[in-house]
Amino acid sequence: VVAELLAYGADPSAANTKGSTPLYEAAGRGYKEIVAMLLRGGADVKVVESNGRITGRAAFHLASIRGYADIVVELLANCAVVDAANRGGETPLLLVTKHGHVVVVAELLRHGANANAANWRHGRTPLLEAAQRGDADITAALVKHGADPNATSSIRTAPLHKAASRRNDGTVMALLQHGARVDARDNLGDTPLHRAARCGYLGITVELLEHGAGVDTISVRGRSALHEAVIAMHHSVVAELLSRGADIEFASLGDGHDALHLAAMGTESIVAQLLESGARLDARTSDGRTPLHIASRTSTGSDIVRVLLAEGADIGAVDPKGQTPLHIAVKVLRSKSVGELLAGELM
Repeated sequence: VVAELLAYGADPSAANTKGSTPLYEAAGRGYKEIVAMLLRGGADVKVVESNGRITGRAAFHLASIRGYADIVVELLANCAVVDAANRGGETPLLLVTKHGHVVVVAELLRHGANANAANWRHGRTPLLEAAQRGDADITAALVKHGADPNATSSIRTAPLHKAASRRNDGTVMALLQHGARVDARDNLGDTPLHRAARCGYLGITVELLEHGAGVDTISVRGRSALHEAVIAMHHSVVAELLSRGADIEFASLGDGHDALHLAAMGTESIVAQLLESGARLDARTSDGRTPLHIASRTSTGSDIVRVLLAEGADIGAVDPKGQTPLHIAVKVLRSKSVGELLAGELM
């Protein structure tokens, strides 16, 4: 039918009411033979859809996104511009890395696609997208074709930040082997180690430390990787960081919380782990609270209260308002903690 319509003079570049051309529709559906017919009939490969709601994609963009490598090659052979950007400044290579089509990525790179082309709004590169997906194969292909492993987005996120937030050691290793800075900081001052610790990825935490990540680097929020692991209650990561010499007594610059203060808002197992590693029971936050004060306030803190008391926490410690842990537990109606504290007073 397509061949007959073209023979009778149908315009292969005419757009429908939605702004799509026949070539755009055929490329987006993987109809290789029809794409070839339309191109032989004079279809303009560079025409973009005119629907205002869409971001100015051409048939080449859509075929790339959908993973139709044969059609991508056909369009390139018919003068498609390999780095043509849509209205958001996204090239086909940037778009396809979001979807993980490794064969299309290889074809685009083989035809000279710019591996560092970033979008206009957020400055995201193909390598950032591949790292976010945790796609080790595409990551390796991009860096081999000149992608900068340290190029950051508008919020200073580097590919290694993204990779460290995904459970894919291969992506992390590919980036480290090609020169990614292990202590790169984003706009919050987080390093890749902060992110791996927060997510509980022990293997990636170890790799970053083996490649020289600073174990006590502090973020803008005043947190170390140990703080992040404690807050998220990742026992194995906490243990690894402590074994690497993480400062257990470092107090966050803003509120003065050290690792034990943070653990007192979580679970007794992390509290016990920190105490075994030498955490101070009497350390005070910026507003004068001990870990026992903090545990007495939390809804699940009775077990933590018991652990702290068993280790010798000062049950009579007062904060700047003159409140003991028992005052606080009574005030916020933590009956189980009240019971533990009263039992502790009788000992």
